[in-house]
Amino acid sequence: RFTLAAPAAVRVRVFRLGKWVATPFTGTLDAGPQLVEWDGKKRAGALREGDYTAVLEATALIATARVELPFLADWTPPRVRLVSAAPPRLRVSEPATLAVVVNGLRRRVVAAAAGPLALPGVARIRTLVVVARDRAGNVSELRLP
Repeated sequence: RFTLAAPAAVRVRVFRLGKWVATPFTGTLDAGPQLVEWDGKKRAGALREGDYTAVLEATALIATARVELPFLADWTPPRVRLVSAAPPRLRVSEPATLAVVVNGLRRRVVAAAAGPLALPGVARIRTLVVVARDRAGNVSELRLP
């Protein structure tokens, strides 16, 4: 979303690691609020997951304005599984924030990286609910009795 102060020729390009990936929009737009939507498709397939930068260029009569906006393409929810019941350990597939309810007690656990996570202070798991959310907002859930 963006707002144009005057009619302009607009181009939106997408880059990954400084290399051009796609041009989802090129055209002339009127002054006012604008929305450019893109489904991630390009000439040679769909966008791969990862970090990107969208570059918006708007050229009016006297100047060109350029804005760079970083974004993340991520469609895969984090996977969480129980690795060990004693001592309680989970494994998460990617960095995520976990809302954990173990034996009726709530806690928040941040996984800075993929890998195992301990649940300190818990000797035995009777019930477990884990809701994992990655930085793109994808969510998964693990429930045990």
